[in-house]
Formats: sequence, structure tokens, C-alpha cells
Amino acid sequence: MEQIIAEIESEDGLEGYHEFGKKWSAMVQNDKKNAFENTKKLFDEWHKAALENRIREIVKNDGNDDLLNKD
Repeated sequence: MEQIIAEIESEDGLEGYHEFGKKWSAMVQNDKKNAFENTKKLFDEWHKAALENRIREIVKNDGNDDLLNKD
């Protein structure tokens, strides 16, 4: 946890981890039998969202706004 806290660069980042923790905790409490598989899914969703956000950030910083509007 110390490493995560040290790497958080903004209040939004901290809030993101907080929301993730709440979601994970509720998920495990609601379905303990499938906690491992559900945790894997949650981490996959988290990583996908983080990568998509990073890609948007890179494209935006490169000035290729046309690529952002292809959805």
C-alpha cells in the first residue's frame, strides 16, 4: 500500500483507488465462492480502463485529436 500511495499523483488518482477498493470489498463480500475469478475480472477491467485513459492522454498530447473522436 505504501508504494501505491507514493505513486498516486493526484486527488483523482486517490479517489480512483478508493472507489476500486470499495467495489472490490463489496464484490468479495457478496460472492465469496467466486472471489478469485471476480477479482481477476475486476483487475482486468481496471487495467483496461487505465490503458485506455493513458492512450487518450498520449494521443491528446500528440495533438491527434482526430484519433480521439473515432468512437
